[in-house]
Parts: sequence; structure tokens; C-alpha cells
Amino acid sequence: MKRAFFALCALITGCASAPATPPVSATSAARSETAAAVVAVDEEEREQRTMRIEGLTGSLPMQEVRRVLEPRSPVFAECFLARSRRLSQLSGGVRLFIRVATDGSVERAFPEDSTLGDRETERCLTDVARDTRFPRPRGGAAEVRWPLHIDPAGRHPETWDEGRVARIVERRGADAMAQCLPAGQHGDFQVTAYVRGSGRVLAAGVAVTDEALVDAIDCVHHAVGRWRMPPTRRTAKVTFVIHG
Repeated sequence: MKRAFFALCALITGCASAPATPPVSATSAARSETAAAVVAVDEEEREQRTMRIEGLTGSLPMQEVRRVLEPRSPVFAECFLARSRRLSQLSGGVRLFIRVATDGSVERAFPEDSTLGDRETERCLTDVARDTRFPRPRGGAAEVRWPLHIDPAGRHPETWDEGRVARIVERRGADAMAQCLPAGQHGDFQVTAYVRGSGRVLAAGVAVTDEALVDAIDCVHHAVGRWRMPPTRRTAKVTFVIHG
């Protein structure tokens, strides 16, 4: 079995009370019976591992977040690897939004940015985040952003520009929004899909930046799964936005 390699790093918002600690360049390999994963941080990610103030949220020192989430890397890895056995082209990144309640439990978790293209994997990663217990934040609920990335176990898919599916998205997206959003609600959904053969959607994933849209994610995913994309000889991957 091929190893899947993925990187983890965290960006914590609303953390005015504690300075960032210097990140380590890599952690040791985490293994399980069915998976092996290497957790690493490259130079570009090191520069991004900073804190910023955003809104009137509570705070969690980065070192505490890392101490909680990094040991869970084998569990995150299983989410990727379980699906890569069936979808060998599975690849890309996801940034999880995690709201930590005042008692350290997770109030909310969802993908706010994702190019994975697989709702099942995104749901698994979100479940892992929800089952995580953090230290009590200082000053109220805290917001954590935790990015992860995986390279494909098999061949890289062909990458399509969004323009290749623009007409389909414009035509079918309106129907999806009418079906999935309550009257008067608006927002954007970032979708990544794998396409093969006659244009069949093999898998798709959905991310939102607006928390009010989270409950519509599964509906949008289901709708996109029925779309017919342009035909392709190779498995192709495309990311696009549905405007609601």
C-alpha cells in the first residue's frame, strides 16, 4: 500500500493574549495498522503560522491547539486513506473551521475552504474535529482554522479550468440553489468535483465561508453529483463556485 503524505498547520483567530510559539519543521511519522502518514510543515506554511485578531472571540495559544490536534494526525490520515483506496486520485487541501466553546468542547466544525473534491472525506475530517477536546479558551469561544493536505496515492487527475464547466454551473447551479437554500437566503458554495468518461461526477466536495450555509452543504453535494460534465478520457478535477 502506498503512503499518503499530508501536511497540517493551524491558524488561530481571536488570539490577542498569547504570542505565537516558533513552529517545528516536522513531527515524527504517525502509523496505524492500515495507514502511515507523515506530518510536516514546509517553509511557506511556517510563514503563515501566525496569529491575528478577528472579532470579539476568545483566545487559545497556538501551542495548546497544536498539542491537541497534532497527536490526532493518524485519525485525520485515516479519513484520507480510507477514501484514497477507492478514489486513488484523491488529492488537495481542506481548511477546517472549528469553534471551541468556553468549556473546551467543539461547538461547530465545517470545511470553509476545500479542493479535496470528496464530501465523504470532508465529513470524516469534520467529525474528527468535532470529537476533539480543547483546553478552555480565554475570554469566550475561540475560532481555529486547521489546514490539511494530501497528495494522490495514484496518478494526478487532469486539472480543468473553471471556465470549462461555466455554462453547466450557470445553468444547473440556479436549480441547485433554488432547491437547497430557503427563500431569501443567499451565499456562495465552493465545489470541487472529479469527472470521468461521459462526464459522470465520481465524487464532489463542498465548502462554505458563511456558517449560515453549512446546513445546505449536503444538498448542494447531492445536486452536483447528478450533473453531467464534459466528457473526458482521463479522470479530471475541477473547482468552481456556485453563486446563490
